[in-house]
Amino acid sequence: GIIICSLTTASYFYLPSSPATWIYLLFAFSGFVYGCQSPVPYARVIAQWFDRERGLALGMIGIGSGLGSVLIPPFAALLIVKYGWRIAYVGLAGCVLVLGLLPVSIFLREGPGFSKRATHRQGSSELPAPIGVEPAVAFKSREFWALTVAVFLAAVAIQGVSIHVVAMLTDRGVPIAVATAAYAATGLTAVVGRFVCGWCLDRFSGPVVAIVFSSFAVMAVAVLLFARTGLEALVACLLLGMSTGAEFSILPLFVSRYFGLKNYGKIYGAIFAVFAVGVGLGIGLSGTAYDIFHGYQPILIFYEVLLAVSCLLYLLLALIRTQGQSRWRG
Repeated sequence: GIIICSLTTASYFYLPSSPATWIYLLFAFSGFVYGCQSPVPYARVIAQWFDRERGLALGMIGIGSGLGSVLIPPFAALLIVKYGWRIAYVGLAGCVLVLGLLPVSIFLREGPGFSKRATHRQGSSELPAPIGVEPAVAFKSREFWALTVAVFLAAVAIQGVSIHVVAMLTDRGVPIAVATAAYAATGLTAVVGRFVCGWCLDRFSGPVVAIVFSSFAVMAVAVLLFARTGLEALVACLLLGMSTGAEFSILPLFVSRYFGLKNYGKIYGAIFAVFAVGVGLGIGLSGTAYDIFHGYQPILIFYEVLLAVSCLLYLLLALIRTQGQSRWRG
């Protein structure tokens, strides 16, 4: 998957300026290929290796993407200035290959018993199957749909705000330099959010932790509705980064705890696909709303509603567990 992603990134070197159809087709193909490097396969392996500190471990693997969002843009800008955008894509492809393939090849292994289980399937002695439910059972459960809809709504709102936050701030009168500086803090707090959220998930009720970190997004959007100063812009971006980072810790842990590890990849992959649709939808909604209303106020209010519903769905998950109708699994 890493090699394919690297080659796809390098292929942008041949990106034609026209016709536009080829550009859309290449980016659509890239979206399909980059699915190979979604958090799903990495989270599956981490979930096999860790149990008691699984939330923290899952949060820490998300730190890499947070740091990448901070470090890669200036590196890409440097390549573009010195060598042009075509060579810059080749350079980024090299980064993917070197920084991605080497650590995975050296350190990433199936969890204890999981690789042996695949070998024993052809032998006479079967290892005990991991705990978990079948996908058909999971897809019919209230937990699955509550979690899926919750992360979908959160993805629409958080990513719809995150990608457009600089434009939202400048639309409120914040200087562009101040807005971009505040946005830079988002990547840093996303790293902190993943670590802190993962740590909390191992020690407190999962749904309650999800509600707390989702409330950071609620507060961020509320601040954006009225932000006019650099301080208010910074506060909004700090809160937004915390909630963005938490997204990538909450979902993989919840899947492993509610549905087990037996079919972890299938169930997590299904929910993550819905999450990815929400990301794209949120980005498009914000741009379309601005074109229609000539401002971001209406869409921000709409996002507040989505986040409130997402929190209510996490609360539903907590109530289901309290009633004994659901339990954490291996």
